[in-house]
Amino acid sequence: MFLKLCNNCLIKFFNDVLVDVLKGETQDDIDNRVKVFKKQVLDGTIPLTDLGNPTSVKQIGKHQGKPARKGEMLSTFNHVENKVGRKLGAPAAVKAAIRYNDLLRFWKLDSKHELITNGTKVKWIYLKQNPYQIDDLINGGINLPGFDPIAGDQLLVNSVLLPQKSKKLKIVKSNQNLQKATQSNKALVFDDLTNSLYLNQNGKESGWGDNGGLLASFSEDTFLINADIKLV
Repeated sequence: MFLKLCNNCLIKFFNDVLVDVLKGETQDDIDNRVKVFKKQVLDGTIPLTDLGNPTSVKQIGKHQGKPARKGEMLSTFNHVENKVGRKLGAPAAVKAAIRYNDLLRFWKLDSKHELITNGTKVKWIYLKQNPYQIDDLINGGINLPGFDPIAGDQLLVNSVLLPQKSKKLKIVKSNQNLQKATQSNKALVFDDLTNSLYLNQNGKESGWGDNGGLLASFSEDTFLINADIKLV
């Protein structure tokens, strides 16, 4: 698995390896450090969300090709011509988003989970060769399974993220209403169906905005109200 060096976790790991090399540590010591890091990724000690490359997804429609036919899993990609007529493939984040949507539809989960649209902020990683021939994978938002509002937990949200500095929460209970919420004046949207919190940064315009999208996912029985969110 190849991962872009875009977060503190990976930067620290490669910094430690470089320090080991400069200090003259043995090859076995460095190999052991790599093995420990790999084990921590595989067993979940280091969450995949800490490794993903964060970005906003744009131009999904231009790069989305023919949809998967009945019985097929994946759709095709379009090549888009640039200003000088050169055909370009889809950016990694867009390919990952299209594949994410493909899999939701294939497994008939698109009525329970929101499809990724233009403006959704995601985290993605490259994948090694696999039977599905999927090169990139989406992983969005922060997972907060231990968050308990009843016990007094509060979610701290940077007020700079909210267009109107308002924490007023819109609660939806279906994928259809979640889609409508992307074009509302509420900056924070809680999906009671999937126990997920979204940030709407562009008001009534289509999509969540360049820096909007999934903020956090919670345990199945979690329900958020305004009092559970604190602006900082």
